[in-house]
Amino acid sequence: MRVTQAAPAACASERIIVVAAVLRHLADTHSFYSFFASRGLQGYSARLICLHREKQIMKTSPLISKIVTTVLSGLAVLGLSAAAFAWAPDAIAATPAPGEDYSHLEMAYGNAQVALKGQQNRIDLAKQIAANVQTFIDAQKANGKNTSSLDAALANYRAQFASAQTAHDQAASVLSTHAGFDANGTVTDSTQAKQTLRLARDHMRQARTLIASSGRALHAALRVFRQANRPVAAPQP
Repeated sequence: MRVTQAAPAACASERIIVVAAVLRHLADTHSFYSFFASRGLQGYSARLICLHREKQIMKTSPLISKIVTTVLSGLAVLGLSAAAFAWAPDAIAATPAPGEDYSHLEMAYGNAQVALKGQQNRIDLAKQIAANVQTFIDAQKANGKNTSSLDAALANYRAQFASAQTAHDQAASVLSTHAGFDANGTVTDSTQAKQTLRLARDHMRQARTLIASSGRALHAALRVFRQANRPVAAPQP
């Protein structure tokens, strides 16, 4: 099936292939919908854009192969979140200029809020992927496939993301309390402000690590399953 390409200006490494609607239609071998996500909110939030919709009658095995490929691509993107954390170390370490200019801390606080929203979007996307992978597993079981490895990988994936959500919520709580900043994000106490940024950074890094590691493990399990269950070509007459 031919998939419409995203706009040329969108870098391929920054596109998120969304599987939310794709796996929901796993049992329907007549439909395959291609969804992509472009990054908004200064590159951190996932704004879902439907670029292409096409119906085509396809055999079950080729369709499943395309779906699994889409899932793997979507999972791979979950680890691409390093840019969201670039705000923290340098901003915290910087020394204010004479006259107590704390604009660097205030900017870091604002960037942290944006990064927090982007991280929650990735967590939400990962939860949707988990639900859709479960649909895929159920379909494979119905076809008599041994899915024990996928069951274990998905259970670990969900557990890791539960921990990631906890760490993320801790970061959100720190930024919501905003010790050292007033309600407008202006520094009122530089020592407390730096501590707020450090704590938020550490919790978000923990969440990021869990997101990336769980995505890689499920990615690997799906690849192995796909390789072990490739359709056998019919012998030529």
